[in-house]
Amino acid sequence: MVALIYTHFPETIKNSIHPKVVHWLKPGGLLILEAFNPNQLKNDSGGPKDSTVLYTKEMLQEDFNELELQQLSIDLYN
Repeated sequence: MVALIYTHFPETIKNSIHPKVVHWLKPGGLLILEAFNPNQLKNDSGGPKDSTVLYTKEMLQEDFNELELQQLSIDLYN
């Protein structure tokens, strides 16, 4: 299992780390990722204030397209 919990990398680092995460997983392994999305910018609570390090559903689907997706959800707090 690999867990990425609130790991918001600049794009150059993300483009290096995410493929490594896929490689680190053994067959049947599990990736757990929890992160903020751009909708968080409108809230006063936590999270990076740099939109370039926030994740969209589409970005995560592209970055981890080699993995079998079990769940991908975007929680929006208004």
